[in-house]
Amino acid sequence: MGKPWRWPAMDRWRLLLCAALAVPGYNLPVAFAARSISAGHIGLLIATEPILIIIFGGAMTLAGVAIGERPSAAPAAKFSAPQSCRPD
Repeated sequence: MGKPWRWPAMDRWRLLLCAALAVPGYNLPVAFAARSISAGHIGLLIATEPILIIIFGGAMTLAGVAIGERPSAAPAAKFSAPQSCRPD
């Protein structure tokens, strides 16, 4: 079977850094905004967050295409295990 695939050390540090920054990076601005706008507006903002992520993600993909990057046919394939580690 061989050795199981492991994330490279640098990628593990990047993952931890992203995880540590993501929580305060989202929650702090929302908490400060909630102090100054109405409950209805903050509810609308939080409810539309997934839609905004899709829109801004698509805009970033289009910007990447505009500067010459080639979009991947299967973005999730980057995160899947290598062929040698997949079960038969």
